[in-house]
Amino acid sequence: MVGFSWIIENELAGMARPGLMSALEMDLVWLKRAGIGAVVSLTEQALDVVGESGLDILHVPVQDMTPPSILDIEEVVVFVETSIQNDKPVAIHCLAGQGRTGTLLACFLVHRGAEPDVAIAAIRTQRPGSIETQTQVMAVFDYAAYLADREETQQGAGITHKELN
Repeated sequence: MVGFSWIIENELAGMARPGLMSALEMDLVWLKRAGIGAVVSLTEQALDVVGESGLDILHVPVQDMTPPSILDIEEVVVFVETSIQNDKPVAIHCLAGQGRTGTLLACFLVHRGAEPDVAIAAIRTQRPGSIETQTQVMAVFDYAAYLADREETQQGAGITHKELN
């Protein structure tokens, strides 16, 4: 599988688009054997045979070389957390598995408590070439600011994190 690597062992991985260098069906079988139970696809076009793969799929189309929106990031984060809670490790992909994929992987680390610069550095260390544009870098920082604002609003309203879950 092209570019596959675990970011959080047995929970979250990044990769290039399945079927990029070999038959799509073969790559999907490989993913299942690697323990993947869910896939987030960030390419503009959805994968063809994914419904028959036995994998849970979320397709969030993001234009190449651009960052996802905050709403897209939140949708992916919720899907990933839910999948992990259901013992279904997740692989995120775009075309090459670098720009859009790296951005979402870093945002997930921010969601889990990492500072944005630390998350970006970690993803770039594990997946060289990741997070390709300045707008993608800014999306990670913007997501961190969004989470901080949301937390502040919830605390101001007297809502605890425990009450939200």
